[in-house]
Amino acid sequence: MLDLLYQAAQIALPSIENDYRDFWLGCIGIREDGVMVSAKNGAASFRTAIKSYHLLPTSHAEGRVLRKLGGGGIVYVARVSKKDGSLVMARPCSMCQIKLRAAKVNKVYYTINNNEYGIWYPDSDTDKIIK
Repeated sequence: MLDLLYQAAQIALPSIENDYRDFWLGCIGIREDGVMVSAKNGAASFRTAIKSYHLLPTSHAEGRVLRKLGGGGIVYVARVSKKDGSLVMARPCSMCQIKLRAAKVNKVYYTINNNEYGIWYPDSDTDKIIK
């Protein structure tokens, strides 16, 4: 299970040199037939005069994985800090939680830091923290 979070972290790493985001997020889904699918946060809208960005709702890694996953399955989400490459909190945002519930995902593993991860159960909206 930790291996899949580390793989999601590798998927998160940027493919361009001048990525202005402060973090990168990658996601892996295991379909009910055992096939693995993956995605990272996608297109972002950048302001030209200010170093800022705004992720588009369709660019979240979880949503992109769900399009490949179909219904059910398990999702692994990892966020990597641009500052030092450490793993940081990757619990899905409220918008992604709605999508994950609607897709009937069984559980979501997410990074908290380099030493902890969480498991979110969409059907009961409960979390379990693992150290």
